[in-house]
Amino acid sequence: MELAAKFIEKESPPNTLVTVTNCDISKKFDYATILITVLPDEKETEIIKYFEKKIGTFRKYISENLKKFSEIKIFEIYKNSQIEIDMFNHYKISGEMVNFFITGDGDSLSKKELKTLLKVCTAVISEGNKTIKNFSSSDWVEKIINLRYLWLKPHKDILGKDWKPPRNIFNLTKKINEAKKAGEQFEKNIIPLVSGLSPNEVVDKIAQLFVNKIF
Repeated sequence: MELAAKFIEKESPPNTLVTVTNCDISKKFDYATILITVLPDEKETEIIKYFEKKIGTFRKYISENLKKFSEIKIFEIYKNSQIEIDMFNHYKISGEMVNFFITGDGDSLSKKELKTLLKVCTAVISEGNKTIKNFSSSDWVEKIINLRYLWLKPHKDILGKDWKPPRNIFNLTKKINEAKKAGEQFEKNIIPLVSGLSPNEVVDKIAQLFVNKIF
């Protein structure tokens, strides 16, 4: 909203006062609806047409001035903590978390930036939920194998090796019915959490689990 207000203030024609009153961004972050007031009132239609012609300029302005982060880090501070790390670089922390902070490229995020981050995470989870609804058994097998090999990526990078699984692994897992085992684990661990919920509520539930992990 702040960037939109600055752009409109900069680009507004003389003898008019255009004020941004609200900015509604879509869940996918692919478009925004900007609400404005115009003085004098009789110029409202003229101003709307004027800014419709400047959509390309506006997009370029947003792209050039929108703050972007190449790396987001979450730091958690624990009291009486114990850390267990397995061979896959997968860790488990026990103890009381007494504080946390989130940084973007080394700088602490503001409350506004945190809210934006959570909106983005929720949108990604929502899109992921739509995608996995169309997964076949073979799709699930491939995703699970890729995830398991991804845990080895830090070690593979050090060795200069490709972390991705060989193709014959996928053929082998089909023979040992890996998809059925994955489905049983999913039913055991996830289904009870979302049983009886609508698709949108399932997305909200999973997103809330993510938020609770952060906060």
